[in-house]
Amino acid sequence: MLLGFFTNGQSRSEQLQQLFDTLYAKHQFNGCVLIADSGCPIFKSAYGYADLDKKTALNL
Repeated sequence: MLLGFFTNGQSRSEQLQQLFDTLYAKHQFNGCVLIADSGCPIFKSAYGYADLDKKTALNL
């Protein structure tokens, strides 16, 4: 998928955190993320707002 460009030594969770932090900082992603491997969650996070006008943050 998108993980081929990350550096060695980082866990997959750290790699995903870096990816989504970067996308959010560049205003290219707003939403909730859940990524699982063999049915086990390896990364989950929420970025941005559910309601921008009210500044209501997304949550899991």
